[in-house]
Parts: sequence; C-alpha cells; structure tokens
Amino acid sequence: MESASLGSTPPPWAKAPPPKKAKPYEARYEYEIPSKKPPETHPAGATVCASALPRNATEHSLMQCVVCERPLCSTEDLAFFWRANKQGGVEVHLMLKPENQEPATFIQAPITDKNAMASWQCTCGFKFGDTRAVAVRKAEMSAFKSSSIMLCGQRFTGRKSQWPSIYNRPPFNAIEVRTRDTFFGTTPASGSAS
Repeated sequence: MESASLGSTPPPWAKAPPPKKAKPYEARYEYEIPSKKPPETHPAGATVCASALPRNATEHSLMQCVVCERPLCSTEDLAFFWRANKQGGVEVHLMLKPENQEPATFIQAPITDKNAMASWQCTCGFKFGDTRAVAVRKAEMSAFKSSSIMLCGQRFTGRKSQWPSIYNRPPFNAIEVRTRDTFFGTTPASGSAS
C-alpha cells in the first residue's frame, strides 16, 4: 500500500509554482510622477519634465528602465537629435529635450562616468544615461543609449546604437526630431545671431 501511495503523488520538485496574477500594464503604473522641485523653483522658461505621466499611459508612450521596466519619462519629454558628423556620417541620439528638467525618476548616480557632468540611474540602481556638454555650442545634453532603456515597449540589444536605424520608423517616428538649428526647440531664440 505504501508504494502505491508514493507513486500517485508527484515528488515535491515536480510541483509547478502557482501562476502569478500580474496586473495589466496600465494598472501597474497608474500614478503621476512628481517633479523633483515645485514648479515655482524651476528656472524661468523651463518646463517640468515627465509631465506627470497620464493615467492611461502605455508602454508605447514611455521610456522605461530596461531592468525593472519602471517608467522613467514620457516620449513627449524626449527628442531624437540628428546631426551629420565630421566624418560625413550621421549621428542620432535619444535625448531629454533641453528645455525640460530631469524628472524625479532620474536619480543622480553616486559615480559619474568619465567626461560626464552627471550620470542617471533608476531606483533599481541601473544606470541608463549621462549628461554631457556635447551638443550645439557645447550645450548640455542628457542622452540615453539604446541598450540602456526600453522605448515604446521595445528593448534593444547590442553595443551599436539602434537610434540611426529606427528613429524614422513607427512607433518611434512620433518622437520629435531635432537638428542643430532646432536643438533648443522650434522657436528661435530672440536676439541671438549665429
């Protein structure tokens, strides 16, 4: 009798764990991301970034941490920076629009990468971007490698940047593209002659 009862029950290692009941994506991220500072303390003319993500934000309108998938900001806060380089090629960078402040979800890393003014990490500790003075007229640019973030719900692997090959394809073509002439936004700076 004992052998019959042993054979009818599966061994403990054969039991499958109970299935997890995950909330739908939208339900997991139903909150607003606050700014690091109250609006009145931001410099004049700056807009607060990560415009409190809309309650119905989906992964198709977000930049997320590639490790924990936490939303970092809305794609409305981002732009692709397109420029021809000195070698005759083209560079495309995903950047935080320069008129925006870094959102509260961007945590300054305790260790800054070489030649960076600041390095940014997620609350999970994964580093996803840097701010460097490499843009138009040495302006600061917070940029993100394609392998360090999820954009519009998609992951990118490999060392080579994917931005030049995808920036003009759906769903990424909904993100604004800026050039040297429009780096600071579409409104020209008053009183500046270049």
